[in-house]
Amino acid sequence: MFKLLRYFSLTSAVALITATIVLVIVFRQHEVEETIDNAERQNVALARSFANTVWPRFAAYLNGASGLDGNALRAQQATHQIHETLRTLTHGLPVLKIKIYALDGQTIYSSDLSELGENEASDPGFLKAAVDGVPASELIFRNTFATFEGEVYHRDLVESYIPINHESGGVDGVFELYTDVTPLVAVIRGITIEIAVGLIGAFSLLYTILYLIVRRADRIMKKQYRDLKATEEDIRKKNHALEAEVIARVVAQEALRESEEHLRSIVENAGDAIFVHRSDGRIVEANSAACHLTGYSREELLQMRVADITVDHDDGRHVEDWTRIVPGRPMTYESVHRRKDGTTFPVEVRVGAYKSGENPQIVLIARDITSRRETEERIKHMASHDVLTGLPNRYLFLDRLSAALAAARRAETMVGVLFVDLDSFKAVNDSLGHEAGDLLLVEAARRLNACVRESDTVARFGGDEFVVALTSVTDRAGTARVAENIVTAMTRPFVLNGTPATCGASVGIAIYPDNGETAEILLKHADAAMYAAKRTGLHGYRLAPVDFPEELADVAQGLGI
Repeated sequence: MFKLLRYFSLTSAVALITATIVLVIVFRQHEVEETIDNAERQNVALARSFANTVWPRFAAYLNGASGLDGNALRAQQATHQIHETLRTLTHGLPVLKIKIYALDGQTIYSSDLSELGENEASDPGFLKAAVDGVPASELIFRNTFATFEGEVYHRDLVESYIPINHESGGVDGVFELYTDVTPLVAVIRGITIEIAVGLIGAFSLLYTILYLIVRRADRIMKKQYRDLKATEEDIRKKNHALEAEVIARVVAQEALRESEEHLRSIVENAGDAIFVHRSDGRIVEANSAACHLTGYSREELLQMRVADITVDHDDGRHVEDWTRIVPGRPMTYESVHRRKDGTTFPVEVRVGAYKSGENPQIVLIARDITSRRETEERIKHMASHDVLTGLPNRYLFLDRLSAALAAARRAETMVGVLFVDLDSFKAVNDSLGHEAGDLLLVEAARRLNACVRESDTVARFGGDEFVVALTSVTDRAGTARVAENIVTAMTRPFVLNGTPATCGASVGIAIYPDNGETAEILLKHADAAMYAAKRTGLHGYRLAPVDFPEELADVAQGLGI
């Protein structure tokens, strides 16, 4: 029985946890992006303000500082003057660090004087600001960070590269500002935790409500299932009891002779056909179900013998069998009955015997099992055939191929094995959909069957792979002609739901006994030959070489040679 509660618990829990994680991640990402955007706008404004203060005053120094090493830059008086100016300007602001770059990427000023002379030309943020002339920012975290006032610890920072444009529109240099956004990030973390807790609470409540509903439904379904099974078992027992009762009442006919009309009422209302006949097979009684089942009237049946309605009946054998029937111990077997119109149908027969004076009487209860037989045949067919195309599957094909090989050994003839692979099936399936792919496989199966004889076998091994067994082959050329016909048939356009499509096929051929004497070896050689056909060009066929070693077949198949 389907485990409703178990699957609901697993799937709903996973879904709710996933939804919570996704919502929290989306919210945090959105808030982080907002924080970066706000900090970037603030940094751009501050950088331009700083540039308006510093650049006019120290333009000569800043424009000529590129090329000086770190020691030379630290020795410049202008460096210290810029440092004091920017320190004064950033007092009370969340700006912790400022760096100025020349256009070649050299650090010509940094609030951390140890970084003077370093080159950041390869940094993506610097390149975006220096080359494209647009700001670039990102959120970073530092355990330790040097500022104007000394080192700080555990800080969330927005790092921004801001281009400084001159009047003609070009870029004079690049400012890098580090803004402290630790309080904002802490707020985001707090809100994120609150949202996560809220979502977990809400989803937990929803999960609890749904769980209770599903658990109730699961219990009801389980109870109904148990009740149904109990009812089925009760009906089965009652059916057996009813059959036993009918037979017992017929067997006791001598003692119930005065109650014949009452007994007939029971027999007439039975759903199964009931016949009463003597040991010589002459029918002496039949109910309405027997008339309906055979197509004869009651008067006609009383003039007939059991042999007249039983296809596999043999009077002598059945007389001998009936003499062995012990009253009270019925016997069950399957037989075939014939209707008045000549049609036949399978039946399940249950017989019992009783004494009627000096003559033994036989009670025969027949049940039409046509539907059951059809179901069994369908199951048998499904076990040995491909559901989509109706072709034999691998197991039936191997059985027929083994039989064909045994016949070929006795007759000293050949057997051809063709491995057929559709060349462009995946492209058709991907472009037109799986329904069109199924239609193509069905049409391909029809074309393959049209290329071979009724004594040959076409099977589908799975996907777009088909295999053909040609029996009573006289020469290799005949097998090649069949392969050529298959390639030609598959090259013709397919019309799939009104849409034309081309496919084609590659065919590999192995011949018994030239390429092997067992089904497995022949299939390996045919498969390897098919891959060789694909390698030399689509829409073609290839005969497996006569002297191709068996132990190399798997290697050739894998390498496509």
